[in-house]
Amino acid sequence: RKQRSFPLGEPTNWNKPTIIAISDEYVDLVNEEKIKAIQGRLVGIDDDGRLQLDTNCDTSDALSDIDYVICATGYKPNLHNFLSSEILSTLDYDHEDKFSPLTLAYNTLHPSLPNLAFCGLYKGPYMGVMDLQAQLAAKLMSGSMSIEDEAYKSALKTSETMRKSKPRQQFPHYYPDLMDTLVQVLNQDNS
Repeated sequence: RKQRSFPLGEPTNWNKPTIIAISDEYVDLVNEEKIKAIQGRLVGIDDDGRLQLDTNCDTSDALSDIDYVICATGYKPNLHNFLSSEILSTLDYDHEDKFSPLTLAYNTLHPSLPNLAFCGLYKGPYMGVMDLQAQLAAKLMSGSMSIEDEAYKSALKTSETMRKSKPRQQFPHYYPDLMDTLVQVLNQDNS
């Protein structure tokens, strides 16, 4: 009830999972009206600098006199522009899925494509995950480690289950657990 009079407003869809942002100042700046929070998606920028927004209403809105634009959500990888349809099919690619567009083991690899890896295709700017993904890709591609078929199958099943879950969570994995999993895979004994 308190949220209805709060400057951020009431969520437009209570059936969707909650979304968080981490900031020490954001809510205070909204309360002080130094940031105007708008629920919607940026759909374009006009030649004159006006922002075109889809606010889930019958009409789209335009904003002008903007100091800064911070776009931090809603990005989609356009892998269909440069990977073959065969590779995309193997990866179960969905170009409309911003959440998790590929089925990958450890959010990094697919056993059918040993010379292809994805680093940073993870929801959020988590450098630790990206670093571990890069290490995993380098070790596998250099031949200094391998992953057993059953481990690959299990990791792919985890990815597939996460992609099909309804409603979806904000983050595909609990970040510390994903890092722990990547570290365990990297440190496994291959002898």
